[in-house]
Amino acid sequence: LRAFENDPNIFAGCDINPDCLELTCASFPVSLTPATHIIEMPDGLSSDGWAQIRIEVSGTPIDAVNDLMCTAQDMGTLTFGQTLGDAAAGGMSNFCGTNIGDPNPFDEPGVSWHNNVGIWYRFTTGPDISDAIRIRALNDPLGLGDSISLQLGLYTTDDGTCTGTPQWVAGAYTPLDYDEDLLLQCTLQPNTTYYVLVDGVVDQAGTLHGYFGLEVSDLGAVQGGDLRCEAEDLGAVPEGGQVISQLTTNFCADDVDDPLATGFPAQQTVWFRFVPPPSGHVRILASSHPADPIGLQLALYTSSTDDCTGNYFLQDFAFDPNDEDEVLELSCLDQRPFFLLVDGSNAN
Repeated sequence: LRAFENDPNIFAGCDINPDCLELTCASFPVSLTPATHIIEMPDGLSSDGWAQIRIEVSGTPIDAVNDLMCTAQDMGTLTFGQTLGDAAAGGMSNFCGTNIGDPNPFDEPGVSWHNNVGIWYRFTTGPDISDAIRIRALNDPLGLGDSISLQLGLYTTDDGTCTGTPQWVAGAYTPLDYDEDLLLQCTLQPNTTYYVLVDGVVDQAGTLHGYFGLEVSDLGAVQGGDLRCEAEDLGAVPEGGQVISQLTTNFCADDVDDPLATGFPAQQTVWFRFVPPPSGHVRILASSHPADPIGLQLALYTSSTDDCTGNYFLQDFAFDPNDEDEVLELSCLDQRPFFLLVDGSNAN
């Protein structure tokens, strides 16, 4: 924006005084929806002024140059706890997508959908990814008026390049649900390139092409200790304080060598270890995560040797089939190591 002195003159009509010329610049985001912006000269300059700017986008956003694996749009490198992209921001479409030269998910065992007009995105995992990765696609999040019933497929290749043989990893398609979530549990490898296929449903009217948003998230969850001697050590609980575990999953766990837990059968258990405060009173709170809810079950043990090699003795347990979260409160505990078993119910 440029502003300058403008003195009316009945003879010349408009006199411009360049000595008072002032200049300011501003940047504005370009979105798929029309937007109005104001740019104004800063205070204290020799000239003043402002302007209103309206930006409208016409045409199809992001034409499908990413119609092939080798032209996949690069989302970047995924590291622990990071999210690539923003599904709610939209800005993507498959209007120009085809299936020429693409693998077909229908060829994979148990997959019931075909690739019709899919387009491609890729990301590379870093060296320290977690055991819980979520790929989320939202139908027309900006409300542009062209919906798509989404289908997701995840591939890698046998040689790590886009020209290698595609290898199916996982997929997601929920009929009648236009959004789609693909939760990958103990599936992805570090330092590996993955290709995301995004397609629409051909057998529902008006859902083959449309607008969508996409994101890939590392949920920052670590696999819990599957064996007693792999228990996460939370340390001593301070009097009046607390100890907190990492965000933990039991995706890769089993029940091998687990003691019997009265009240529920052990299935995919993980272990924690702590020492109570001097008062002997503890309140154990386990909370389910909304990204992948779990019906939590708790059982607390002592060991005959106070380490993971002894015989285990059940002290108490907690399981409410009507509540995903769980609380276990105990008093008069000795100041010795206690071992907490955490499991999930059959229902979730």
